[in-house]
Amino acid sequence: MFFLITLLASFIGSSVNDQGYKVLKTWDFIGDERWTYGNEIINPKIKDSKLEFKAEGNDPILYGPEYEPLPANNRQAIEIRLKASSPGTWELFYANTNEGRFGGYSQDQSIRFFVPSSDDWQTVRVNTFWGAMGKTIKIRIDPACGHFEIDWIRIIELTDSDDLVSWGKNKWFIDQKSGSIDIKDDLLIVKSNEGGCTFLAFTEIDSARLPILYLRAKAHNIENVSFCWANNVVNGLHSFGIQINPDDQFHTFNIDLSKFKEWRGKVDVVGFIFGEKAYDELVLGDFDISDTQKGEPDFELVNIVAEPVIRRQGKTMILSVYIRNTGADTYSGGKAFIISEDFSVVGEKEFTVPSLKFNERAMLRWQLIPQKSGNMPIKIRIDNRFNLSASIRVEPAIQITKADYVPEPKPVDTSPYEIGVYYFPGWSPDQWDRWQKQKGFPERDPVLGFYREGDPEVADWHIKWAVENGITFFMYDWYWRNGKIALEKGLEEGYLKAKYRDYMKFCIMWANHAPFADHTLEQLLTVTDYWIERYFHLDCYYKIDGKPVVSFFAPDNLTHDLKGSDNVKKAFDEMRKRVKSAGFSGIYFIACGDNSPNSQERFKREGYDAISAYNYPSAGAKSSLWASYKTLMQAHVDIWNNSLRANTLTYIPILTVGWDSRPWHGNNALVRFGRSTEHFKDGLTYLKDWMDKNNRHIALLEAWNEWGEGSYIEPNSEFGFGDLEVIRDVFGKTKDKPQNVAPSDIGLDNYSIDKIDHKLLD
Repeated sequence: MFFLITLLASFIGSSVNDQGYKVLKTWDFIGDERWTYGNEIINPKIKDSKLEFKAEGNDPILYGPEYEPLPANNRQAIEIRLKASSPGTWELFYANTNEGRFGGYSQDQSIRFFVPSSDDWQTVRVNTFWGAMGKTIKIRIDPACGHFEIDWIRIIELTDSDDLVSWGKNKWFIDQKSGSIDIKDDLLIVKSNEGGCTFLAFTEIDSARLPILYLRAKAHNIENVSFCWANNVVNGLHSFGIQINPDDQFHTFNIDLSKFKEWRGKVDVVGFIFGEKAYDELVLGDFDISDTQKGEPDFELVNIVAEPVIRRQGKTMILSVYIRNTGADTYSGGKAFIISEDFSVVGEKEFTVPSLKFNERAMLRWQLIPQKSGNMPIKIRIDNRFNLSASIRVEPAIQITKADYVPEPKPVDTSPYEIGVYYFPGWSPDQWDRWQKQKGFPERDPVLGFYREGDPEVADWHIKWAVENGITFFMYDWYWRNGKIALEKGLEEGYLKAKYRDYMKFCIMWANHAPFADHTLEQLLTVTDYWIERYFHLDCYYKIDGKPVVSFFAPDNLTHDLKGSDNVKKAFDEMRKRVKSAGFSGIYFIACGDNSPNSQERFKREGYDAISAYNYPSAGAKSSLWASYKTLMQAHVDIWNNSLRANTLTYIPILTVGWDSRPWHGNNALVRFGRSTEHFKDGLTYLKDWMDKNNRHIALLEAWNEWGEGSYIEPNSEFGFGDLEVIRDVFGKTKDKPQNVAPSDIGLDNYSIDKIDHKLLD
């Protein structure tokens, strides 16, 4: 059943205003043309020509009416004027047909976008980049959960205007006031606003004939720039990252775009995404897309591999630097050396750089001894012409005797706070393909290498590092498929057989998403019996109010499969009876779901004790591709505050520790760039302050080891023990904290399934 609301859809052909766009179609909430709303749009009503409604559940939907076919191009955008009680990620779907399983809609014809909370009217623009569709006939909007008012929805088309800046062959503009753009001395100077900047140009490029991106640029305070484009063949804005040296010197880049499968057809939008904070600056000296490389030799730092993964002050390390000639001209060869007051060089200080043609690579290698600890800057200079900069994490010097096993943990007291961390159990030897996808990301290398999850000794290292840095419990992602447990080795063969398991707690989050399906009461009771037999009786199982804790990743799947909330309640009652008959006081059920008032009311009716989430990767993101890590930390506070509006269920706050899912999802992945231990500590401080203010003592972090998604705090090459140590800095009760120890410190180092050669990444 659907709720029907009347709207007026007016076509305004070529009406152009003075703001650089023309309005193609507008829906006002005053007429007789019908939009259709799904069941999770609650109490929709028209008031003063505005649509007011609440959205709840897993899939609230606003179905737009079909309209006369509108020719599609990549200059078009959707604008929504609205008020939002809570921030959240919305999704736009679009279609050019009514055929197919979902009436013409599909996931590859959709765009996610973030809507901030606002009690005042705000206009949110969603650039569609739907030019590959040829035409559109309808749209669908899936709001986040919360209370909203919408004034109007419209389709616009961006036009040439006085706001566009002519530079080179193109006219450039800042997208949605995300920065400033200017020309000075024939240079295009772009400065970012807080949270990042996107600037674009409309073009007409034959991708097959013009495959080479030529760029001469310099950067201030930024190390990564994302080049992006849209075409008439593949929907969406496509991108890849360019490492750029933040030394305020111009550098030359030539990139073969034909290696990207999305560089196809007619490319009619190009641009860049960069910046984290206000006044981050990118300066373009030249830009072209042509059929040939240009420019003198220059170098890109492709990868740095620092070994061992944990470097100690005063101990020898090996630094392998992979460079690439990005200029069209051949580099004739020369000398490279390291400039740093924080490292001494062992042996030869100069390294011979061979002759390199365009795109050819070389490896430079030094033995170094760090003289300090922390994030140590380092500079590689080639021929007194080229400078490449990086930062190497170094841990403090340590004095410890050798051992033949993991040293006994020394837990840090964080009472009354209990901090849990999600644990993804996907790294056992039979899951080697996941480790292989880490190729090219040496900064993520774990201290244990590409480890054999399911080895109790690996689990003991994880337990030791967790409890010595303020973590109370692991919440394992738990899988049950086709009537049996899956991805279980990390928990059942590792943690449960670990020598030190009783030093920390564990519980489970049932990952009851696809391919698992068709929840039934019989299945739920079978699973409950498994939990009772295998987990609940253990002293190390985490309990709240004496009840074993179980979280559901997809509570809406339960509601759907059991055909309603009443049946979920009955199932939970039966599950609790089983648990009580085994001697427990019940189960403490947590819903990983929406925290809006209506959803909280439903979850309470179904029998949940609390709500939380798995992560919020797009929180505060201004772009669906690259967005600031700093704003990710800041945006969680609004989400936590939103949970309090209902005051129905206990909300357990969750902090997403990072997000960069390129190993899983390639170049079109969301990247929260600019991640640092300092920003993470800010996020933890926000979390503690919120918990203190709202009388909470339990919180979750996501995650310990989601390596492929870029959400991890397990000790690694880039951050060392830093991210763990700030957890105990924020939540620990005393300043007397144990020194973190790596296997290499005590003569242990045999945990890897195999080794990945990062230099092989193209």
